[in-house]
Amino acid sequence: MPPKPGEPLILYLTVTETAMGALLAQYQEGTKREIAIYYLSKKFLDYETRYNPLEKACIALIYATKKLRHYLQAHTTFLISRLDPIKYIFEKPILTERFARWHAMLSEFDIQCVNQKSVRGRAISEALADGPISGDEFDDEFPDEHLLNIGISRWKIYFDGASNRRGNGAGVLLIDPYGIHIPFAVKLSFPTTNNTAEYEACIYGVKAALAAGAKYLTVYGDSNLIISQAIGVWRVRDERLQMYTEYL
Repeated sequence: MPPKPGEPLILYLTVTETAMGALLAQYQEGTKREIAIYYLSKKFLDYETRYNPLEKACIALIYATKKLRHYLQAHTTFLISRLDPIKYIFEKPILTERFARWHAMLSEFDIQCVNQKSVRGRAISEALADGPISGDEFDDEFPDEHLLNIGISRWKIYFDGASNRRGNGAGVLLIDPYGIHIPFAVKLSFPTTNNTAEYEACIYGVKAALAAGAKYLTVYGDSNLIISQAIGVWRVRDERLQMYTEYL
């Protein structure tokens, strides 16, 4: 049954040791009950079964968003799951290529993890996980329509680093060609100066953009020193900064 425009959706997600199941539903005020919209199930491949439960939940959520993308783009979606993959992906401090891609892919949706609503919805998603279809190779590539444009579209990076008595950190705002804002923040666990913190933030943002599939980047920062050294306008006199300019 097609969803009602303007009303939120509910995504029930169940993950077991070997499979995942999902039910997309919508609560309809007139009937006072949830109406099923779409059912999904997937058997994990051998290497996927070795992931920890949270990583499996992340895989399941990415799989569901790719299959249900045309629904989720048009609605706020409440995620019902025993684990919270949204929090895990968006608050994970260590940025790897895989997590950067997941972060970027989920940023186009309005998905919120909430407490369990319907026992029936949970039971259906669990039943789907217990009887999954044959496992497909997990694909966390961006949809083809994005790949056609990323090569000729420019991403933007805004970076800022800071070093003070309260600690050292790097903040990055990544903006994709479609205007989606993807903020990142990381706490630096080693002594830094303001300049090294700025470089760390810049490199952190560039790596995140490349991991997300960017081919063309425009980088913005509030440090004239970092920008001028990175593009070769100013010489690098501090040996501690030399490795950063060489990396960039």
